[in-house]
Amino acid sequence: MPEGVSRVKVEALRDLGAEIIFHGKVFDEALDYAINLANREGLLFVHSTNEPLLYPGVGTMHLEVVEDLPDVDVVINPIGGGSGASSAVIVYKSVNPSIKVIGVQAEGAPSVYLSLKEGRLISTGYARTIAEGLATARAYELPFSILRGGRIDDVVLVSDDEMLRAIKELALTPGRSRSLRAPPHWLLQ
Repeated sequence: MPEGVSRVKVEALRDLGAEIIFHGKVFDEALDYAINLANREGLLFVHSTNEPLLYPGVGTMHLEVVEDLPDVDVVINPIGGGSGASSAVIVYKSVNPSIKVIGVQAEGAPSVYLSLKEGRLISTGYARTIAEGLATARAYELPFSILRGGRIDDVVLVSDDEMLRAIKELALTPGRSRSLRAPPHWLLQ
């Protein structure tokens, strides 16, 4: 895992019996290290973004949204490597093709945004954001192939300051709108 990963994620993995090795400042540096380690040690490597078998599991959270909000018409989904946004597109567009799926990526880690705009995989070589789950420096083949071609309705970039303001607003005014529900427990972790 990259250095600086949230304590909650680290402890959850330790509770499952994982040995944690920290390497690099961003996801992509840890990923490259993990691939090399698996090759060197003869270990099975499961890619966190380019593994198709992961997508049905990731998609279940979007099915829960449809169950809880059957009239949903717009979904805003964060984008790091793209597995969550890809699963969102698959689920929502299968349930109702008119549901809009908007991706949000940190402006300090815009690889997926740039890749979709240019129609090819882009590696920026950097990920400068406080949003550790969005800190990827490159786009990946599988999510790119799912998201491209207009499947995702739009992708926008947001600054760290905008994210901090939104977190603060949500934390301080949870009851200001009937449509704004308390965030699920997994979002707070």
